[in-house]
Amino acid sequence: MTIDEPTGPGVAGQSFGAFLSKGININLDGVANDYVGKGMSGGKVIIKPQLQGSEYAGAGNTCLYGATGGKLYVRANVGERFAVRNSGAS
Repeated sequence: MTIDEPTGPGVAGQSFGAFLSKGININLDGVANDYVGKGMSGGKVIIKPQLQGSEYAGAGNTCLYGATGGKLYVRANVGERFAVRNSGAS
């Protein structure tokens, strides 16, 4: 399953894209809370600001916590402890 179109503008809650598996890609035009990509083993999470030139945070604290694979792309600031306990995601 691949979601090629943005999943929509707005704000994602805790653990957006958690435990994501290979072959699943999710897009978000907006911001996400803490633990983005927690425990993911594959797939792709893409977060970009809803507003062009926005300086708001793109994702909260502790992104990729315990992740073993997959990719995270954030076109904005992220919180502290980015990629802490990351074991293979990029």
